[in-house]
Amino acid sequence: FTILYDLKDFNPYSGYVKTGKEFVSMIPKDAPVAAPNWILPHLSQRKEVYALSYFLKSSAPLFESGKLEYPEYIIMDLSEALTDPKRSALKINDNMLNDLFNNKKYGLIKSEGTWVLLKKGENYEQNLCKILPYLNKEKNPYLKINIDDE
Repeated sequence: FTILYDLKDFNPYSGYVKTGKEFVSMIPKDAPVAAPNWILPHLSQRKEVYALSYFLKSSAPLFESGKLEYPEYIIMDLSEALTDPKRSALKINDNMLNDLFNNKKYGLIKSEGTWVLLKKGENYEQNLCKILPYLNKEKNPYLKINIDDE
């Protein structure tokens, strides 16, 4: 890994890492969770954990049929990590993000910095305004999130 990463990427004392750890700790140990690839190692001790790309892309019939339990929580980092090939992030595309943030089954329960935490069954509209900073195309040109008007 040393040829792929800069040492500053692994600062365990940064505010970014501290926030990420706080968000992970908010998720109950027995709750099914979905997360992008680079967050999964921090959730690997759980019984049900899904790669976010898998959950958003190929597995809808398995969840709808009840063969897999829908994730109760979705945790993600909306920084440039989404487009960083070192983190296998290119598996999450714009359409998947739009589907996720327009899915009324999940409501945003916390947002800080670039971290967001969604929970199944939470009020979708209540914290939707916390997504607005990520819609700024000048500040976040790598994100193409569009919220439906309805």
